[in-house]
Order: sequence, then structure tokens, then C-alpha cells
Amino acid sequence: MKKYFNSLDDDGSGEIDIQELENPLISLGIAETRDDVIKIIESVTEEGEREINFTDFLSIIKSSKDSENSVLIEFFKGFFCFLCDEKVDLNII
Repeated sequence: MKKYFNSLDDDGSGEIDIQELENPLISLGIAETRDDVIKIIESVTEEGEREINFTDFLSIIKSSKDSENSVLIEFFKGFFCFLCDEKVDLNII
């Protein structure tokens, strides 16, 4: 999973920020606006934080299996397959 997290972390900071998530999420129709992206990030972080670390990333994926973010799991599967040209099994989490 770390490989997939790193593929989104364009600046290599160890965290994914709004700018790194905004275009993929909006382009794929997962989020409609920057505010939607912020809500996704805030769903796993402390109030006011605008970046997710690897642990937060895993929380999003785990919670998306049975929450209102369930469409997010499909985004990650498709996005990682596109980036890495390989099948992704997110059930290992």
C-alpha cells in the first residue's frame, strides 16, 4: 500500500495534500469541488489539517469499505491500476 500512497505524494513529503488529491478526485468524479476534497481529508485528520499521512490514507481505505466514502475505494483501485499498470487487491488491509 505504501507504493500506492507514494504514487500520489508528488512532492515526496510523506503526506498527501489537497493539491495532490484535488485533480485526480475531481477528474474521476469522486469529488465535485475542492471543498469535497477537503471533506474527504478532514474525515480522517484532526480539525483543520489539510494533509493525510500514510496512516490516514489507510483509514480512508478501511473506512470506505463500509461508509459514505465507499466510492473512494473504487477510485483508489482504478487510479492505482492506471498508475502502476497492475491489479490492486485492497482487501489485504
